[in-house]
Amino acid sequence: YKTCEFADSYILECYYDIIKEQPYYVGMETQLVHAETGRLVVSPKWIAKNPDIDCVGLPPAGIKLWAFQSVMNQALPAFLSQNVTKYDVQTVNTARKVFGDIERLKPFLENAKRIKYAALVHSLDTKLRTLPYRPREHRQYFEGFFQALLSTQIPFEVISENDILRGGLANYRTVILPNVRCLSDNVASSIKDYVNSGGGLVMTYQTSLEDENGNLREDFCLGEVAGLKFVEMRNNQKKYNVGLTNYYRVAKQHLISKGLSGRTFSFNGNIDYPGVKLLPGTEAIFKLTGYDENLIKSGNCFISYPTEMLCDPILTVKEGKGRVVS
Repeated sequence: YKTCEFADSYILECYYDIIKEQPYYVGMETQLVHAETGRLVVSPKWIAKNPDIDCVGLPPAGIKLWAFQSVMNQALPAFLSQNVTKYDVQTVNTARKVFGDIERLKPFLENAKRIKYAALVHSLDTKLRTLPYRPREHRQYFEGFFQALLSTQIPFEVISENDILRGGLANYRTVILPNVRCLSDNVASSIKDYVNSGGGLVMTYQTSLEDENGNLREDFCLGEVAGLKFVEMRNNQKKYNVGLTNYYRVAKQHLISKGLSGRTFSFNGNIDYPGVKLLPGTEAIFKLTGYDENLIKSGNCFISYPTEMLCDPILTVKEGKGRVVS
């Protein structure tokens, strides 16, 4: 993104089919690049089944998925045959049909804008602080929310801290911060103003626990608006008997827990968790179950946290005119 002031567009090669990712990966990568740069993204596709050398082209469905994922996410698809069309004429016919369909959609696509409901934050500060030593951390939480929003058909766009500082949150009903550990005071202030004005906020895990330079704060910068106070990191196995699998259940009837009563859920406990204290007005929608003898006897349960050792996994609080889920 540091080169965007010198570039008019970016070429994004996305081999989602080769690396065994889902087709939505094309759109996700496109939105990430666009959020970082604000520039046009060109999405080329090597039509050969093996992009290095192959005389067999991709199946028609693969070409269609790539082309329309690109267009749906405001990228420009580019057909690259790499001479495979000399041997597999079907790829040419498929490409002509796909681009013909796109051409017919042009009147509907020109000047079209996404429905602005949810803003999913791609944190550049968090990315830069985690890339050197934890290359996947800045992506796994983001990807989880991206896929969840797609599967539930909730309209959303990917934005960055720069969009927030430019006042971009005003266009959305809610903003999602997927473990945005590194957050500047200025960005946090904009989010607080947004929530107090009626916007919704979803934040997870260690969001806002560090500043934009990766320095650990004494408390969450968004702690007050989220109804939480940071106590300590719960990663000491001797002190907390950290296990592999831990369990929780619905504690309160709420829109978030609708249809989930009576079920047991699990999460991986073998990583760092922030211990928190709930501020007045904060509700726990789910509660940890602590040790469950029946689950242990089943042979599928490892050691779980004692209930008092960890914060409840899903909390909600009303702040100003908005609502926060953390």
